[in-house]
Amino acid sequence: MNPQQHELGIKPNLQQFLWLVFMTVLVGMTVGLERTVVPLLGKNVYHLSSLTLLFAFIIAFGATKAVLNLVAGQVSDKFGRRPILIVGWLLAVPMLLLLLFVHSWTAVVVANFFLGANKPLPGR
Repeated sequence: MNPQQHELGIKPNLQQFLWLVFMTVLVGMTVGLERTVVPLLGKNVYHLSSLTLLFAFIIAFGATKAVLNLVAGQVSDKFGRRPILIVGWLLAVPMLLLLLFVHSWTAVVVANFFLGANKPLPGR
């Protein structure tokens, strides 16, 4: 087989497919847990009363993910999939650090910006 040819289908690409499923499940669990816990955190810990401010973390995630979904494929074609995958993984690190060590509502919103940036890149 020519090195430039790729086999199509799940069976020949099972390892990559399972890795993608695993990553999607982890991010989905993170997003799902966050959608349940973070509004309570904002309301009970940070005493936010404005719904817009309370759901700013979802807006940060969604807007960032939408923009990067538009460009991730083109950037991946230009620079290759591996560098984009690595950048996507690296963008998850600040999210974890912000949620673990910075205790402010702004940190929660910024962490969701990084999660929104992380999501489209590894999936490409």
